[in-house]
Amino acid sequence: MNYQIELAEENDMEDILEVQKKAFMSEAERLQNSDLAPLTQSLENLQQEALKKTVLKCSRNGQVIGSVRAGADEEGICHIGRLVVLPSESNQGIGQQLMTQIEAIFKDCLAYEIFTAADSSRTIHLYGKLGYRITDHVTMDVEMVIMRKTRP
Repeated sequence: MNYQIELAEENDMEDILEVQKKAFMSEAERLQNSDLAPLTQSLENLQQEALKKTVLKCSRNGQVIGSVRAGADEEGICHIGRLVVLPSESNQGIGQQLMTQIEAIFKDCLAYEIFTAADSSRTIHLYGKLGYRITDHVTMDVEMVIMRKTRP
């Protein structure tokens, strides 16, 4: 493991947004939809979101290569979002480590939830390996699945 995972700072948001857009580009192409929220999010919006949520970054040699963000609600559910890894860095366990770290930060939550496109088999497989199970289907920009993991 030659990368570092830590809390993101305000000056990391521009790099995180760039990684997010690169990570979601293949999904947008696959879905033939360039208006996906992760691609249209502004830097200002991300900065505002980061004030309310915990944002982790994964970096290698000072370059941001991945990120994830989460926040807990009043019912003790940790809502995880925007797990992203640069396409050139995928399949190296970075996403799994980011998820493990965010769960550790929110260790007192009763459960963890994340959503993804219903036909994103690679992503669903990753979350499944981490103990998440599909609990619901919703329609947003596309058909999505909500996956949940109950704290042991």
